[in-house]
Amino acid sequence: MTLNRSLSAEKRHKIALIREALGKSDGHLHSYMVRLDQLDRSAKQDVTRDVSSQQVRILDNIHDEVLRSLQRLGALNTGLHAQEDLRKALIDTAAGYAAWSFAMSSRNLSEIAHAQARMHRHFDAAADYGERGTSRLERGI
Repeated sequence: MTLNRSLSAEKRHKIALIREALGKSDGHLHSYMVRLDQLDRSAKQDVTRDVSSQQVRILDNIHDEVLRSLQRLGALNTGLHAQEDLRKALIDTAAGYAAWSFAMSSRNLSEIAHAQARMHRHFDAAADYGERGTSRLERGI
């Protein structure tokens, strides 16, 4: 996404601050996702190998990194509606990863089912907020 040159310098600066706050987590999150994918493939290849504790650790790392991103974003005071939408997206993302981690840690089928439902609700809400926030960020509002 390139900055819209028709926006004022102040709005472009605010957008850059938001991008910077969120972008600091990109590399960490990417490496965690790659590791999670590797563990998933490994578990599929060797069904006797229990990787759930490793997956839970990675999910917890992702959760923590999303919270750090949320703190950086929350420290800004841009006044843009996009910031609030993206903040809500991060909150729901963190809640989704927490529910996923809980589901992976539980052995109770009812708890797992409820956690999975929470996870899906949070990730769906995060996607909606994220799309709206991204759209607003592109427009500088």
